[in-house]
Amino acid sequence: MLIDCQSCPGRSRLCGDCALAPLLLAPTTGLPLDPAEADAVTTFASLGLISTAEAMTVRARHEPTAARAAG
Repeated sequence: MLIDCQSCPGRSRLCGDCALAPLLLAPTTGLPLDPAEADAVTTFASLGLISTAEAMTVRARHEPTAARAAG
């Protein structure tokens, strides 16, 4: 897969917060996307940031959060 940062509309302004790389590099085995994630992927595809084929293979992955002490 190739992510073409040269044609990204947010290039140079939003690179530090780019969600595409971790989203697209997620393994093809994993959890189904929740509605908000699916909407985001659909938006990325409609804007041409990812292909329709790539959008169809995106899966979620579980990343446990670290426990924090309250107070």
